[in-house]
Amino acid sequence: NDIYGDTTLTNTTKKSWGGWIQFFLVTLELPLTLGRQFTVPIPCNGYYCRPVLGIATMISPWWFRLYFYIEYNEFDIFFLYDNLGGGDIPNFFVGLLLCGAALVLGLLILRYGPRGTGPMPGLASAPLAIYGFVVAATWIDLVCDKLVDILSFLGIVFHVPGPIMGLSVLAVGNSTGDLAANAAVARKGLANMAITACFATPVFNYLIGLGIGFLALQSMTTTTTTTTTTTL
Repeated sequence: NDIYGDTTLTNTTKKSWGGWIQFFLVTLELPLTLGRQFTVPIPCNGYYCRPVLGIATMISPWWFRLYFYIEYNEFDIFFLYDNLGGGDIPNFFVGLLLCGAALVLGLLILRYGPRGTGPMPGLASAPLAIYGFVVAATWIDLVCDKLVDILSFLGIVFHVPGPIMGLSVLAVGNSTGDLAANAAVARKGLANMAITACFATPVFNYLIGLGIGFLALQSMTTTTTTTTTTTL
């Protein structure tokens, strides 16, 4: 009885600690979760909620402004500058246009969107889904950028070279999601699709990921040519 009692107490303690750790992690993630929830329009079945969809559509331009401000050296898309007449004239009409269009669209969704769980008509949900995909891509880009910064910091602290961090921690974290998705597809009987995805994912990373990465690196790298003349 004492043995069983100690085992039960140990299991209860582990569950208690696990619950507190999960609560702590969820609390840390809550700001990002709310930010994604109220900036990414999702009109798909299973995720449709008319108030959240309308609010996310109205707030999404402000997220774009914050994203470009953080990722592109404090570049403000609401105040573009046109070089006219020899001077820089602030052009805030872009911000007004984006916010106005998003506000009108969000109000239309709140007024005329289907109640309950939907679904929305295909002509209305398809453009919103594409727009939500673009917004979600900006979230992924920002999170990945900060993740690389954290890995670089840890590599400096523990004296681990960058290539080793990329081959170990970053590679495992990048492949875990693909592993779960491919396993789920295979369990549903779509083995050919799962095998194709295993090869398609790295090919996409090589062609698109490396291609865009090298283009960005080339745009940020300046080449200077120095000419020297030697007189004998």
